[in-house]
Amino acid sequence: HTLLNYFLPVHNVRLLLFIIYVFLAGLGSFLFLKCLKLGVFPATFGAFCYMFSGSLMSTTYAGHLGRAISVALLPLMLLFIHKGVKQKKFYFFVFFAAITSLSFLAGHFQMTYYATGLGLFFFIFLLTGQQKPMKARNTIKIIGFFIFGLIVLGMIVSISFLPVYKNLSFGARGETKGYEYTTSWSMPTAELLDLFVPEFSGLLEHYWGENYFKLHTEYFGIITLLLLLIGLLFSFKNRDVKFFLGVGIVALILALGKNTPLFKIAYYIIPGIKKFRAPSLIFFLLTFSAAILGSFGLKRILEGNNSRKIIISMVCFLGCLLVVGFISTVSREGMLSFLKSHFSYLQIPQNASKLNAFTGNYSFFLKGLGKAIIVVIAGFILILLFLRKRLRAIYVVVGLLLVLVIDQWTLTKRYLVAEKPAAQYYKKDAIVSFLEEDKSLFRVFPLHYRRSNDGILIYHGIESLGGYHPNPLRRFQELIGAGESVMFTPLNLIQSSKLVDVLNGKYIIGIQLPPESLEYRYDERTRGVIREWRGYFSHFQPVHNVYRKDTLEPVIYKNNNVLPRAFFVEDFKVIQKKEQILQYMMSEEFNPWSTVILEEDPGIAHPDTAIGGSNVSIKHFGVDDIEINVDANTRGFLVLSENYFPQWTAYVDGQKTRILLANYTLRAVLLNKGKHDIRFVYEDSSFSLGKTLHIIGLIILLTSCIFQFFDRAKKRKVEGE
Repeated sequence: HTLLNYFLPVHNVRLLLFIIYVFLAGLGSFLFLKCLKLGVFPATFGAFCYMFSGSLMSTTYAGHLGRAISVALLPLMLLFIHKGVKQKKFYFFVFFAAITSLSFLAGHFQMTYYATGLGLFFFIFLLTGQQKPMKARNTIKIIGFFIFGLIVLGMIVSISFLPVYKNLSFGARGETKGYEYTTSWSMPTAELLDLFVPEFSGLLEHYWGENYFKLHTEYFGIITLLLLLIGLLFSFKNRDVKFFLGVGIVALILALGKNTPLFKIAYYIIPGIKKFRAPSLIFFLLTFSAAILGSFGLKRILEGNNSRKIIISMVCFLGCLLVVGFISTVSREGMLSFLKSHFSYLQIPQNASKLNAFTGNYSFFLKGLGKAIIVVIAGFILILLFLRKRLRAIYVVVGLLLVLVIDQWTLTKRYLVAEKPAAQYYKKDAIVSFLEEDKSLFRVFPLHYRRSNDGILIYHGIESLGGYHPNPLRRFQELIGAGESVMFTPLNLIQSSKLVDVLNGKYIIGIQLPPESLEYRYDERTRGVIREWRGYFSHFQPVHNVYRKDTLEPVIYKNNNVLPRAFFVEDFKVIQKKEQILQYMMSEEFNPWSTVILEEDPGIAHPDTAIGGSNVSIKHFGVDDIEINVDANTRGFLVLSENYFPQWTAYVDGQKTRILLANYTLRAVLLNKGKHDIRFVYEDSSFSLGKTLHIIGLIILLTSCIFQFFDRAKKRKVEGE
């Protein structure tokens, strides 16, 4: 990934990686299904089913490349475990470690965690299911190989995981937040119907389900469900079928989250579950299981046995669809009324938009239901012709693949949205053009800027108090008033402009407010809101795009009380309780220009009088290295408006100095009178250790590749003789 970013623009790299991983998902699935002795035709079907499934293809809509990577690499993870156990070769477990580490480092941690858990159970399943019981020595050897693979996995990912684990408690998501948080974004039980008709709960803007929104689909093809049914009915005795049926059931229970009481068992028993949210992310394991079970169903069909029972099963499946289709079409109003009464949340006034989406989506649901019936009829005819000896196996498989891919593609193509090139998408607007004129070091408070989260500000080198990070520092979130949320919800910054001063917020992007002379046009409630915002913005000076009659462009305000990125204060106040610190900082008593809030006693006396006149200048400001010159007229504190983090080290005139936690989330260094050179350096021993282990892990991987190459060459030579 990193090498590609050196040669290609980032947006091109992401597009290319999506394509590569979709291909890897298909290749891995095909090879894995071949290892399960399913044959070329069933393996091909399973590969197409998985690689074009909604669990993978629809991740492109929200740009979730990490999710796509984790979904795509699952088959390869299981493939190398299977080969390692069956062939008793250590290097296959190293390859498993390599694939899993790639999934952890480049993919989605939570989804890879689930996949690794499946890998562990699959290893146990294979080890305990040998047709001929292995000798104890061989069993111990394979277990040793697997443990060795896990060690290599740990070594490769340590470059990222050691620093993250060490500093996990500082992130907003670093603490257990309770059952309600963990089960947020559970999969609603009603959305299981989307597996048959994906339009049932609405796609994208038509979504009316229980969650706030939905930017993906779990749909993997109704033809797969038909074949899955056949696989379960006529191949249930197969041990692999039972295993992946169990995987699918467990994945479904966990995906439903709070909608089933069984999730509480996992919540209290399975390590790590309490740290996650969005249980529905595990659904891709069910998708993979369905692809495997569907492949078993196709294999059973191609074997030509139980023809009559298979036909009866398909007729029942199709008949159920036809009945649902007939009732839904004929009794449209009755169905709408029934569903509306069943989903009580649609009756809540705050969910009026959901109710509108629900009503407007019904016609799309009927079209989707019609498509599902056509797809099943097409599959039924193909299979029937084969069972009646009217069609060769190759033709029925090609036909089923076409039906499957057309069915999946007509849905997932909606999630493949063309975007403008980065240079055009991030083209400067009036806001960016104005802010770029200021060459000083400052931050912007994008209070009402509609593009505050899409990266346009940082793309043009403008630092922001807003934006989005999947795991922001908890202290910063608490300071701005976001609480335990990871979203930018700056309630405290709105209540107290002093906090904007402290955080180096030089410019505020706010909404257009009408002139006071025109307020009479609005109702009393709206006038009250306008007056509140006018009171807040009165702390700042409008400097760009002052009210225009025919525009909704935001106004840029300048904060004339802003504190610089680094400044010197002479006095301090010690407050140990976090809640009291926030209260004090938002009070009229707090003067950030003269006093810094500390949480521990610095061991010095308070100054008798304020002297002032100290100078601070930033010599160098890098990502992990900051150099500042201070000319202090008295003893005091250099305050740096950057988040406190324990891995930062301060050097004053070359001597290591303690960094104090200041103003709730910032950094401060105690200085004596005189001129000083201060340097802040990011030094993380856990990263250094992780980097060393990572390199050793890669060396083991390279050695395993060489060993496997010569092992295969030796095997071919023996076979040739």
